[in-house]
Amino acid sequence: MVESGGASSVLTRRSFLKTAGFLAGTVAVGTAVTLPLKTLAADSAESGGDDGLYNCNCRSNCMGSCRLLAHVRDGKIVKLEPGEYSEPGYTGVCLRGLTYVDRIYSPTRIQYPMRRKEGTERGAGEWERVSWDEAIAEIAAKMQSSIEQYGPSSIVFDAASGQYGYINGVYGLFPRLSACLGAVKTAACYDYAAGHGIDRVLGTGDWRYCNEPNSVLDSSLVVVWGTNPVFTHPHSWRWIQWAREKGTKVVTIDPIKSATAYRSDEYVQVNPGHDGYLALAMCNYIIKNDLVDWDFIKQKSNAAFLVRDDTKLFLRKSNFVEVPVDPATKLPIDDFYVWDNATGDIAFMKDAIDPAFEGTFTTKDGIAVTTSLTLLKRELEQYELDEAARLTGLTTDFIESFTKRFATERAVSVNITYGLDHYLNGYQNTWSIAILMALTGNLAKPGAGFTGVFTTRYAPETLGLWITKEYKLLNAVIPFGILPEVASTQTLNGKPFPIKVMISYCSNPVSNLGGQKQQTIDKLIANLDYYVVIDMELTDSARYADMVLPSSSWYEQEEIRAGYNNPYTIYQEKAIEPLYESKTDSQIACLLGRALGFEASFPEEPNFDELCAILFSNAASKARNLSLER
Repeated sequence: MVESGGASSVLTRRSFLKTAGFLAGTVAVGTAVTLPLKTLAADSAESGGDDGLYNCNCRSNCMGSCRLLAHVRDGKIVKLEPGEYSEPGYTGVCLRGLTYVDRIYSPTRIQYPMRRKEGTERGAGEWERVSWDEAIAEIAAKMQSSIEQYGPSSIVFDAASGQYGYINGVYGLFPRLSACLGAVKTAACYDYAAGHGIDRVLGTGDWRYCNEPNSVLDSSLVVVWGTNPVFTHPHSWRWIQWAREKGTKVVTIDPIKSATAYRSDEYVQVNPGHDGYLALAMCNYIIKNDLVDWDFIKQKSNAAFLVRDDTKLFLRKSNFVEVPVDPATKLPIDDFYVWDNATGDIAFMKDAIDPAFEGTFTTKDGIAVTTSLTLLKRELEQYELDEAARLTGLTTDFIESFTKRFATERAVSVNITYGLDHYLNGYQNTWSIAILMALTGNLAKPGAGFTGVFTTRYAPETLGLWITKEYKLLNAVIPFGILPEVASTQTLNGKPFPIKVMISYCSNPVSNLGGQKQQTIDKLIANLDYYVVIDMELTDSARYADMVLPSSSWYEQEEIRAGYNNPYTIYQEKAIEPLYESKTDSQIACLLGRALGFEASFPEEPNFDELCAILFSNAASKARNLSLER
């Protein structure tokens, strides 16, 4: 894996930008230089409401984490432009990011709290203006009544990916309120399948399976598989384009000749839905024709691990003796067995002299076992090039030629996002491609692996942000995918589980999730006693709410974001004062928390510096010298 500068980086404040000129002090923390996230010059003005240039960032879920500069004149943002990173490849903004100013000054922006008029149906668009005091008092009363009658788990906090900020976004103070109440949070049920499939091979979890975008500069071949980064992720495409200019070949596999396909060296048009079969047929051909990277398989895989025929689980030390538990991870400290040809018996992998990579054996205890690689080869035998050609619309000759090329390239990078996982059991597509990458040794070496959804390896102290002395239950979650069924039946896993009040923030479930009317509206919202939406616009979800609260824009608040698809941790200045009666999500969480009796956990006004001090209190932050010293 290639990482820019070897560590996350930090950006300083606007005043440092003015004195240093070029870059608002982007610093690679791994170097000897240490700077706080905010560095004030002697003539610096306080952020928010002053004319000038402000350091900002995009916090949407496209994972670009673009840095922007906001030009403020007479207390109003008049222009947004890309802000530079120390590595030019990460500098740039899409048109949507540049036009965010139109959202700030949208004529349809919610200006004040609104309550659905009594006696009108949800979705009818009949609203009345209320004060913040009235709104908070009513919401708190509804929540308290539900808790008294049904318990704290009847309260649901619904968050998605509308704002990836650590203070006012999905990671902010609403999880703290949920923990104080012992309420339920929703777990997002989108974009997980791609990582879930790849995790089955790489063991990297649902998110950390991609290299940094600039890693393609070391690739000999980039395969853009089922995605269109030219339009959907220009930040990644920029690096691919530069790699291509250096001689890297780019192939796009897609049912549609997208903008990316048009700009690639080769375009492979496939029928939709059969990418997984194609990848597995390529795997089968690679094994049959001895194109496997055996050095990689033998040194960096679990191909020799033994699988029990009876349980279909790995043969482990814990099958024979009790093993200790790691106090940090709470997981058993277990070793895996292989078959040692030198002794004709099982042995731990680390102790085996000549581990067998293929074969079926029986232990001295009578346990029938088979190596992982043997089981994989058996499964792959059913996937043939001829059938792959029939399903995908390609020719057998082309698939054979492409497979040979894929297996013999120096370093293949597959650019992948979520196009392949938007199917029932879509994780099998990415799982299959990950097997292909492993068999060809296109992992764990420069220029090889996946790109497209790189997530920073740095994580601040969010648990410390959420846990207070008043907390009751942390991270009680329900996957949003089953929430409509839970609401309509008021049961979970066959047991009573009433959910009555839901608060959506950084989320628009009616618009963004499948089965909008049948599931989200008719099954979920219709069975809620009370529904609150916090947003800037009267979204599809807000139209069906009982109470709508106006949230401030990204540029009307201070914020911290750890970047996706770049290695930087970014500080957002407050460029302008919040318009109308809008408030930040952290302010709203504090108002509700205090109204519900949690004064010790929620101050009258959230203190940004104090919250950041908590975020940067863990070992990962200290190792990167992150701070917010003024």
